[in-house]
Amino acid sequence: MLFVAAAAWNAQAQTPRRIDPDRFPDYGIRAEPQPAAPRIELPTDARPLGVCTRDMNPAMWTRCLRETASATDDALASTVESIKSSFEQRSEVAPVLRSAWGRGLDEALTRWRALRDFECGQLALAEPSAPRDLLEARSLCLISRNRARAAELVRRYEGIANAAPDAAP
Repeated sequence: MLFVAAAAWNAQAQTPRRIDPDRFPDYGIRAEPQPAAPRIELPTDARPLGVCTRDMNPAMWTRCLRETASATDDALASTVESIKSSFEQRSEVAPVLRSAWGRGLDEALTRWRALRDFECGQLALAEPSAPRDLLEARSLCLISRNRARAAELVRRYEGIANAAPDAAP
């Protein structure tokens, strides 16, 4: 008895249930299986778009760019947190000043992101090498701006974070 019920259940599971076959005919159009999402890697100087390549199908290309832009934004936030923690380790600076620097860095990041989002949303297509697609142009803009900002912050605060107490400005 159990075997018959299992066989009936298995046969039923293989054919999709149709709501109202008379009203909604089956035209035989099947969705193509989507390829697996690419494994996202942070961009480098050698690979400025990470694993994204233009030979991907258009949907994967757009998704890869969007996720890479998100990953670079996360890396930027991580850079800011690292700089803030280096501020907290500076014993030669008063705690109030260290705290103020951390809040200032957070506020600067918030304002910088607002300007970046406005610029990449409004002016991405105006750049000389911009693609015609707005979403693609915006994602490329976000990736390049995030990488540049993280590099700038590291350059500006790296000496402060690694400075000996005597060499601090």
